[in-house]
Formats: sequence, structure tokens, C-alpha cells
Amino acid sequence: MNFFVDQNLSDAEVLYCEDFFKSHEKLYRKLDKEIEWEVFPIRIFGKVINQPRETSYIGDKPYKYSGFDRLPKEWTKTLKNVRNILQKILEQIQPNHPKLNSVLCNKYKTGDNYIGKHSDDEKDMNSNSYIVSVSLGATRDFIFEHKRKKEKIVIPLESGSVVLMGKNCQKNYLHSIPKSKKVNEPRINLTFRSVLDREEKGDSNILCNMCRKKFIPKDFPEDAGDEPFEDEELEKRYGQALDLSSGLGGNSDDWMYRNEMWLKEQERLWKIMCRKCWLKMPVKVKNNL
Repeated sequence: MNFFVDQNLSDAEVLYCEDFFKSHEKLYRKLDKEIEWEVFPIRIFGKVINQPRETSYIGDKPYKYSGFDRLPKEWTKTLKNVRNILQKILEQIQPNHPKLNSVLCNKYKTGDNYIGKHSDDEKDMNSNSYIVSVSLGATRDFIFEHKRKKEKIVIPLESGSVVLMGKNCQKNYLHSIPKSKKVNEPRINLTFRSVLDREEKGDSNILCNMCRKKFIPKDFPEDAGDEPFEDEELEKRYGQALDLSSGLGGNSDDWMYRNEMWLKEQERLWKIMCRKCWLKMPVKVKNNL
């Protein structure tokens, strides 16, 4: 572990290696092709806006941040390999370190793309886990600011570098990637983390992004299959899929199959909504999602 350097923050453990991934240019190209990038909304002070960068959430479990739940996409081969390498490093520091089971990918196309001051202290996070940040592409300043003291540390993140954010980092510090007029090249950031099961937190429900009420996406009412669709657009959207269900030995009243298609539709829209809110949504809005 002598290639990681302690950044000497007064109230947190932060380790940095500036050249962890030697073949960082090749790794950047592979990941940029494999990852399905999207612009995802966030909620700030009650207002919903698009993030000022492209993102993708990949992993084993849902993750909630900035007021929205995100369902994970499947792991790519390259991301799995990177995760396994980092997991071995963490186990050298902490033998029983929790498994890194998710990664939030960010793409900053230019210096105009940024991420504001924040802490990764969401309830979905395993507090006993390091957060591992991998940088590829353009060098950008990574700023730590203490929440109570006048302490500020700037780390220029080189391509191929890795930051380990450990004990008390999220509790005591905010971090950010500010805008930079000097940067014209793109950058990819991978933030690996350990996310808890909702059951581990005593919460198996997901929060609807529209009505803000909890619902269990895998458990629709048993009579959902007998309930007619409430608008023509939704019926048209699912009609073909439900006909296919009949051909596979199911039928159009098979609520389990309908629920499966519903979950796929939610993931495609990058949003989490309960069925009641989806049915209430105007057709024009749905078509623009």
C-alpha cells in the first residue's frame, strides 16, 4: 500500500495514488464505449433539474441520492475487472471490507461540466466501506472542504489515479469538482461503493419520485392483472408485450408478467414511479420522457 499517499486531512482518512492504472488511455476508451450514458435529474431544494454531466449507475442494488431512486444497469466486463482489482486493494487495508457492489459513473465532457459540493452520506451507503474514486481523461481539481473548520484541500486528479475516501470523510467534509475554463478535454469518473440492501436498513420499499410515497415495485396487488388500463396510450404501449406473453403460455391478465414489463419501462425512463402516478401522467409528458 506504499503507492497510496495519505492526504493528511485533519478529521478524515483520504488516500491518493496518482498513477494506479498505467493503461489509463486504453481503459478510458473501453469504458466510454461500454457504458450507457444518460442525463439524470436531481432534486435540489425541492426543484428538479438535470445534472450538469452524463451519468450511469451500475451495480447489484438500487441507490438513492439527490432525492431520486436509481435502478442499476448490468455490470460491463471492464467495470467488473476494475472493481475486482480495487476490492483486492481494499482487503489489504481492511481484510473484511464489504464488497464493492455498485459504481456511479460520471462523464465530464468539458470543463463546463462539474459536480457541486456534497457528501456521499446517503442512507443506502455502507458506512464501514471506503468510497473508491477512479479518474480517467482530463485532469480536474478535486476539492475537500471541512464542514465546520476553515480547511480546504485541492487534489489535481490525474488520469489513472485513485482516491480512497475512508473513515469520517463523508461525515466531516464536502467534496466537489468545480468548473474549469482551462479544461477542454473529457473526463470519466468511476465512484465505487458498497450499497446496503433495503432489507438491511429495514426498508424494502422504494420512494415514488412523483407522489413521494413508498411502494414495493415487485409486489403489485394480486388483482392487478384484472384491473383495466386507465388510458389508451398505456394500453397501446403494453399491448404487444402482453400478446407475446400469451404466446409464451401466459395471458394478458398475468399480473406478474405485466409487473416485469412495468419495471423494465421504469428503468428505461430512468425514473421510479408507482403505477398509480404513471397512469395519471399525461400522454404528452410520457412521450417526452
